Amino acid sequence: MGGADGSISLWDARTWKETQRFERTGKAGVFSPDGGRIAAWSRDAGLAVIELESGQVSRYADCHATAAACAPDGKLLYVEVVDGRESRIDAVELSPWRFLRTFKGPEESGSMSDFALSRDGRSLAGAFLGQTMDGQVVVWDAESGSPLRTLTGHKNGTYGVAFGKEGGALFSGGRMGDLRRWDATTGEVKLVLEVGRGSLQCIAVNPAGDLVARGDREACAKVREVATGREVVAFRGHRGRVESVAWSPDGTLLATGSADGTVKVWRVSK
Repeated sequence: MGGADGSISLWDARTWKETQRFERTGKAGVFSPDGGRIAAWSRDAGLAVIELESGQVSRYADCHATAAACAPDGKLLYVEVVDGRESRIDAVELSPWRFLRTFKGPEESGSMSDFALSRDGRSLAGAFLGQTMDGQVVVWDAESGSPLRTLTGHKNGTYGVAFGKEGGALFSGGRMGDLRRWDATTGEVKLVLEVGRGSLQCIAVNPAGDLVARGDREACAKVREVATGREVVAFRGHRGRVESVAWSPDGTLLATGSADGTVKVWRVSK
């Protein structure tokens, strides 16, 4: 868990006690696939990679990092970087540090609000706010950096993006409150859900690929079926907007992070 003070804390999920803390490393973080590393970032501190066994911290501080994702093999890191009003994704080799390639959106796409790596590591998708206020989702080939397609349909910006279990399923959330499921290989919209004007903040798909969770400005996290859009459960209890949602590896727990400074863990049953 990352904090506004720039520290990364690890917690035992059985006892809910803090086990490790790394100061001045970042305000958010993500585990490597093997659980041995954490990539941490913030706009001020840049990017840091923490080796959990040794506690060693490697810094890639020459950037204003706002998000990161590890490749399935743990060898590459994809980092969202803000440069003025523009956003991009840099692909970086971890051992040793080596820049590989950059992913950018088309002109007039505006700043990037979120990005996601497919579970097989073959595709990247970026959600853009759009300088013309029409949100776009750009899908790239992760190996070459070439754009594959641009998905349009959201109005007033796109705020979240997540791949499903299979690389062809892609979800995006719009500022106007529409949640969309796409076929990322064809660009076809498979499902559109109206979830509330201006409310959606973030989305995440469970490991099985059959449920999608979203956080909203109304301090609520809701879980829906991927196939039908049916609402399964709504979790209320935060006092501020829900800014992040994440599933446990077995899909039975959902963690929500809020602007109220708390993280809550909920049990999900279908």
